Amino acid sequence: MLPKPPKRVRDKALLARFAATRPWCQACRWEPFQDVLVGLHIHHMTDNPEISRRSDVQDNLMRLCWNCHGRFHSGAQWTKAELRQHREDDHHDNAEEYADMEDQYDREVRDG
Repeated sequence: MLPKPPKRVRDKALLARFAATRPWCQACRWEPFQDVLVGLHIHHMTDNPEISRRSDVQDNLMRLCWNCHGRFHSGAQWTKAELRQHREDDHHDNAEEYADMEDQYDREVRDG
């Protein structure tokens, strides 16, 4: 008998936080000019067997522009490992900026 797959975690608050604090594509670095929600998608990484492939957990999420997201899912660009490397490089290169944006987001949520 196959092991039971992990349960999907849904977290709308985390998705809102992630969208607000990752304002550019983590693959090509494209950044929308105005509304962060337009043209950027939240991609579920799906390559960790311990996490349900559609779980909303920080380690399973990546911000992609509509173009990179479509190219990845069509198989035209990047393997899962290559896409994860883009995410890790982005997190390394922008760690301080992400921390600042997350602090600002927390203050805005706390202060209403």
